[in-house]
Amino acid sequence: MSVNVKGKKEIGNGKKMEYQLHDPGPAHGVSLGLEVTVSNPIVPERMTATSKIRQSAKGETCTFNLPCVCNHNPETVVLCHAPHPDKGTGIKGPDTWAAYGCSSCHDEMDGRTDAFFEYPCVPPNVVQIKETWWYKAIRETQRRLIKKGLMPK
Repeated sequence: MSVNVKGKKEIGNGKKMEYQLHDPGPAHGVSLGLEVTVSNPIVPERMTATSKIRQSAKGETCTFNLPCVCNHNPETVVLCHAPHPDKGTGIKGPDTWAAYGCSSCHDEMDGRTDAFFEYPCVPPNVVQIKETWWYKAIRETQRRLIKKGLMPK
């Protein structure tokens, strides 16, 4: 037996999104799951400003500049999202709590590599050191965003 559900959901500012759910029904006693169709997807207004901040990283220089790690290549710079309570699997923190980082520094700060923070000269309080590098990079990135008019003073 197939199930279809259609409806509208208010998503704020009086705007509504239409949706349709379709479950083709059980096959051999197992449901195949729901298929969702959105007929008029609406991108929230804050997403426009967010993408402008993310796009602003193109061609920028890295704000981390981790010694022996940074590749100093503006072509690899992206907006790196710092640890944040709102961050989780598939969810990024706010773009205003992020820093311009090259691919090498981004990998290091996200923990995909450990070249810099595993050096013998780095004291055992690596977490505090990492936070210091984040704050330095975020502060510089926010300064640049203000200068570009993408973030208020």
